[in-house]
Amino acid sequence: MGKIVLRVQRKGRGGKTVTVLSTPGGGLVPASLEPLAKDIRKALGCGARVEDGTVVIQGDNSERAEKWLLQRGARQVVRGS
Repeated sequence: MGKIVLRVQRKGRGGKTVTVLSTPGGGLVPASLEPLAKDIRKALGCGARVEDGTVVIQGDNSERAEKWLLQRGARQVVRGS
């Protein structure tokens, strides 16, 4: 895995907070997103789904997701922008 960006969003989601995992330049292939979402659901114990080429994790789980992704071999995880 290359560079991964984690963003916490609330706008347009009915007041619910979500963490959006994306890769600049499309570093993750669409076929690998669903298994990644499934692994995140198991590891973090929260809901996760694939939406528009990103993985949407329920709740503000950016810190936990960052640690998990680094353990899985992500080269760089950026929180924010």
